[in-house]
Amino acid sequence: MRRVKILACIIGCLASMGLTAAPGVWTPAADSLPDSVQRFTETPIGRFETIAVGSFPILLFYVGFGFDFADYAQSGFNRTYAPWPFKSANAPALGQAELGQRLGTTVMLSLGVAALDAILRPIDLARKKRENPESHFPSPPQAAAPNQASPDSSASTPEANSGTAQSAEGATGQNPPPSKP
Repeated sequence: MRRVKILACIIGCLASMGLTAAPGVWTPAADSLPDSVQRFTETPIGRFETIAVGSFPILLFYVGFGFDFADYAQSGFNRTYAPWPFKSANAPALGQAELGQRLGTTVMLSLGVAALDAILRPIDLARKKRENPESHFPSPPQAAAPNQASPDSSASTPEANSGTAQSAEGATGQNPPPSKP
């Protein structure tokens, strides 16, 4: 019985990996994070903790669904043991032992996801650095040059008065992709 539950949880977690967003779909700008948060998440321990804590609620949902589905399958697909969205009013309550198993499985899986990230991230960064040594992630923010004009003096230029001036970011508000040499 326990093997079936663990197998159901693993299959559910692996199946959900395809449902996550692709990397780079949305990432906050490095400038939008406070400096202390940015420094903490750039350390290996900080990133490990962030990923472990962040994956816990998602994995708790999938582990709970996996355990419920395993109970449902072991009962011969009895409607009394149906998983969450189809659970009946007379479904048996969770015992302390099963709740402990669910939480323990979730904690171990979230630590596993964080460990997997800790293993794969340096490999990915090394690959990106080999492909393009000039610009690899993470890059430090660029400081403004000291000889640039102040924002108040830019209003007196003809381009600013005509309304046709655009920032270096372009009309979309996004940074242009880096050019390859």
